[in-house]
Amino acid sequence: MLAYELFLKNKDYAGEFVKNVKPVKKVFVKNDKVSLDKKTLSEYGITTREEFKIFQELLSMPLNTSDNLFIPNKATGTNSPKPYVEIYGRLDNKKTKKSISLSVKDKSNTFSAILDLEAKSQTISSSGSLKLNLDRKNYSISGKNLFDEYVKSGVVDKNGNFSSALFKEICTSKDSL
Repeated sequence: MLAYELFLKNKDYAGEFVKNVKPVKKVFVKNDKVSLDKKTLSEYGITTREEFKIFQELLSMPLNTSDNLFIPNKATGTNSPKPYVEIYGRLDNKKTKKSISLSVKDKSNTFSAILDLEAKSQTISSSGSLKLNLDRKNYSISGKNLFDEYVKSGVVDKNGNFSSALFKEICTSKDSL
């Protein structure tokens, strides 16, 4: 009976089922120009979690379960190829340090950036490129293969390499913080 009750409770759920719920921010790249998603939380349907609320409201970041986000994830495990280039962020809100850090990594290298909110300074550490484990066939956007669109727009090269130059551009974009 429990499985049937769970089915009834979730049958009308339109959001994305994900293992780790977290806030996300879309970054758009077109012709080497970087821009951040300008939608507000209310445009996504306000969904906040207490543990992320400050971050979500500060940067207008919906949860990755939002049904208006349109970023499906068919990955079946932690080692599955990722559908998207993911840059992870963390807000440190301690008495001694208030900062936002961003990072992306592969098996042998890490790109990172730290924005010190008190000193209003930024430190970026990246060189070369990262070989990302991206899904090359199961995702599409407007009927076009997502990986091919990443290559076409310059997000990654045909081998799935993400460049340090693009990471720096994202971190220093006039659209960002």
